[in-house]
Amino acid sequence: MTDARAIADYTAFVGGFPDDARVPDSQLRIAKIDEAGGRWDEAMQRYRAFDHDPPAAATVEQRTFARLHWGFALAALAMAAHLDADHVLALVQGGDHRGVHAAPCEQRAH
Repeated sequence: MTDARAIADYTAFVGGFPDDARVPDSQLRIAKIDEAGGRWDEAMQRYRAFDHDPPAAATVEQRTFARLHWGFALAALAMAAHLDADHVLALVQGGDHRGVHAAPCEQRAH
């Protein structure tokens, strides 16, 4: 099964059965697929959303996992994009980060 297909299937399940006890696991699986595929921005957004607005059935362990892996994805994104400290801080603070990794920090005006 391709990543896109797995994400589509999990997304359909979550949308179709939002109160199911398996929703938290399904949402984390989607984020894990993005993380494993090197789609750091998507993984970071999914983990952050899970931590900030967890499903009702989410456990403390799942929220902790999401927070930890949000940090891993943030670090990977920052390293891959050569983000400077100001841009990493913007990501941590939850600002609009889309496109922030468009150019390495050496090419940005400081």
